[in-house]
Amino acid sequence: MIISRITSGLGNQMFQYAIGRSLSLQHQTSLKLDIMNFDKKQYRKFGLTNFNLNIEYASSNEINSFKGHLIDFFKPYHKKKNIKERYTHYDPTIKNLINDDLYLGGYWQSDKYFKDFEVEIRKDLAFKSSIITNVSDQQKLIQNSNSVSLHIRRGDYHSHPIIAKSHGVLSLEYYYNAIKHLKETDHSLIFFIFSDDMHWVKNNLKLKENVHFVEGNTEIEDLFLMSICKNNIIANSTFSWWGAWLNSNKEKIVIMPEFWFKDKPYNKSDIAPSQWLRMK
Repeated sequence: MIISRITSGLGNQMFQYAIGRSLSLQHQTSLKLDIMNFDKKQYRKFGLTNFNLNIEYASSNEINSFKGHLIDFFKPYHKKKNIKERYTHYDPTIKNLINDDLYLGGYWQSDKYFKDFEVEIRKDLAFKSSIITNVSDQQKLIQNSNSVSLHIRRGDYHSHPIIAKSHGVLSLEYYYNAIKHLKETDHSLIFFIFSDDMHWVKNNLKLKENVHFVEGNTEIEDLFLMSICKNNIIANSTFSWWGAWLNSNKEKIVIMPEFWFKDKPYNKSDIAPSQWLRMK
């Protein structure tokens, strides 16, 4: 049995699911999710129920059975392994663990953790039909145009002192450079703007034409709409990372920031899939 601890925002939840699912498939064992963190009145909500996946929840007894078994990758293993992610870089040794019980704690922000089972992960993370129906008009508009999703993340990146110091809001220069790069080969692009602070975006992002501000949707509806755009300009946010990764266009161009974190020691190259472009 593998238990994956699910916490934080939707994008991080998807990474936490993806590594657990990948390891469960590799070892042919069951996956259960620890969602106890969402009982602690945090402002984030458990969001994986928006996808067409079968969820099994770990009981408190199953979760507690891993206490006292916290190890790193170089110490002798117990039968029960409580694996805490190394924060900075992808660690391939986790794929070499034998088929014992695993408890996974961390964020696991790299597609390298689940690349071997990409087909299965994409199938699991298919959006429920009700979500698609809710935004059918916007869906048609995006699919019938040469669409680019552009995500500007502000919120706690701007307002929370600790998060603002570590993550930070990307500069407008980054977005202008990304737009310029895409327009060099195609002048017919339509930019669909997604943000958690659209008022600020409308007053500060200076694009004169071919722009649609996507408003009035839920978080999961925005994620779906991002995923059906032909190309993506993402923020330093796992939310728009997944919007781009779920984009099934084989010719897509995805542009992401060169530095994921404002606090540079945290930066890791492994968060960038090999085909994506990094830009200042």
